[in-house]
Amino acid sequence: MEENKWKEYLDESYYLDEVDRCEITNYDVIEECVRECSFTPMDEWLFDELLDMECGNVDIIMGDIRNRMSEDGLIDVYFENIQEINDEIYSRNESRPLDDIVRNTGDVVFYYSTGMYVPEGWCLGDDERSVVKLSIANSLCLDISRKEVDDFIEELWSNAVYGGMLRIYFSCGISEIMDSKIKTFVLDGYVTIGIIDSVNGSGNTEDFMFDNVKIPFNRKNVFCSKAEKWGWEDISGAMGAWASGIEFSEEDTGDAVMESADNDIRETERMYRKIFKEGKCTYGDVDMNRHRDIKYINEYPCRWECPHCGMQWLD
Repeated sequence: MEENKWKEYLDESYYLDEVDRCEITNYDVIEECVRECSFTPMDEWLFDELLDMECGNVDIIMGDIRNRMSEDGLIDVYFENIQEINDEIYSRNESRPLDDIVRNTGDVVFYYSTGMYVPEGWCLGDDERSVVKLSIANSLCLDISRKEVDDFIEELWSNAVYGGMLRIYFSCGISEIMDSKIKTFVLDGYVTIGIIDSVNGSGNTEDFMFDNVKIPFNRKNVFCSKAEKWGWEDISGAMGAWASGIEFSEEDTGDAVMESADNDIRETERMYRKIFKEGKCTYGDVDMNRHRDIKYINEYPCRWECPHCGMQWLD
């Protein structure tokens, strides 16, 4: 019957697969998933992101079918059955967006925050420096009495002139780190260690050869490097999955691990973002991009100034 002729125009080439070649670059969502050990945040993000994409793909397919039926003199049949055609296209969506996008996303650079804040070293005396270097070694389960360990820490710290948080950088796939059974991670071979001040955008990283060192794992201390305001990528220009891989273990060392102060830094950053989205700004937020109508004051002391909250940046 002519009213069913539209079915002949829906051949097997018409199907929906919105994320067949997509990867996720929303690093805030990736970080949230890893820290919660749940794909729910990504699933919710995908629903919002892919809704428009799916509708757009359906519109393209519908337009192609309409043109083909119009050329064959069946435009009336098309409009009489437009809802059935639309429903049939949607029924052919066999994609699994979450699985597809996780599979397509390559290794991501994370860092594990040890929770140790390393102060500026240039202003400390020898005894104070020795205490800090010992703390760095202990945080990384290294023996400070070994010359290569002492030399490594000296090089790392001396080039992080403003200090910062002590971090362990690594790259891995999203699924790999989502294993809820992880109790420790193993540093074996060259691993990138950093002292980073992500608030002011400074720091240093160095690679060190570890020998099967086991670090207690607290998921709340894992962060996505590209999700922070001044990540090492922004500071150094590093690109791609630049950090080495890492091994995870189900072995429990029995050591309790506190949540890192990096959590407070991230929480403050999220607060600043939220306030800015609401049309306001915060005194103390050093990011000029989260202030409006800033003006340059060309008098001593020369400075940029936000007229709304009074935040100043000296020239």
